[in-house]
Amino acid sequence: MTDDLYEADVEFAPADELGEAEAAELIAELEREGASAEILERHSASGALPVVAIVALIGVSASTVAGLVVTVAFIYRVFKCGVLIDMTGKKPRVKKEKQLPLGSLLLLYADGRQEYREAASTEQITALLRTILGRGAGRG
Repeated sequence: MTDDLYEADVEFAPADELGEAEAAELIAELEREGASAEILERHSASGALPVVAIVALIGVSASTVAGLVVTVAFIYRVFKCGVLIDMTGKKPRVKKEKQLPLGSLLLLYADGRQEYREAASTEQITALLRTILGRGAGRG
């Protein structure tokens, strides 16, 4: 992460079957919030799956946490499940978590801590992401 941007990777498994159209919808929502996003990786089709592009990874850069909140809301809406934000790597990695109920958020910290939030509002998610990403309240 740079001093000026919040950056995250949004990961999708092959079973998520996130197609180009849905990925374009997420990217458009992010761009409306002033973020930039692009498809970084696609899953290769194999076996019985039809030859269709399945998105694996979208990179997000935003000057406010609003872009990351949009990502969480998109996953809630499209996949009807909870969201995992893994902060153990260089950049946060956001992905759906089928074992979590809709509206829930599980945060994995680099120091091994875990934090679980249920039914978090947009405002709560925004405040939480500002705090965990080390930004002051004046941004985002």
